Amino acid sequence: MAPNVATTNMSQQLTGAGFRARIENNVRTLYRSFLDIQGAAIDDQEETGHEDAKIQAAIIKQRMETNAQDLIRICEDTLQMIRQMQELWLFSDADTRTKDLQREEVTRLAELLQALHARKEVHIRDEGQ
Repeated sequence: MAPNVATTNMSQQLTGAGFRARIENNVRTLYRSFLDIQGAAIDDQEETGHEDAKIQAAIIKQRMETNAQDLIRICEDTLQMIRQMQELWLFSDADTRTKDLQREEVTRLAELLQALHARKEVHIRDEGQ
């Protein structure tokens, strides 16, 4: 059984839903591959009494190698997805600190304007007297 291995599609959007879909697909594929390897190991133990044991052993070995390769591909895809999420988080425009910094700057600017306005009023009063 050859599981459906997720491939990186450049047109796939780097969104939460896209990442969740990839994660779910990777988990399903890992689970299926692991179960198939486990099933092949059980089949190997049960089939040792047949006259065509060498053929059965070769089939089981091929099945295990194929599933092991699928496991490796899925792990590589998962690592790539983690790197993409890190890059998205580090280099995206969605900087979480920007809004806080903007609020601080606006607050400081408002305080400076109030102080300037207060000085102007004091200066006007002093000239008027």
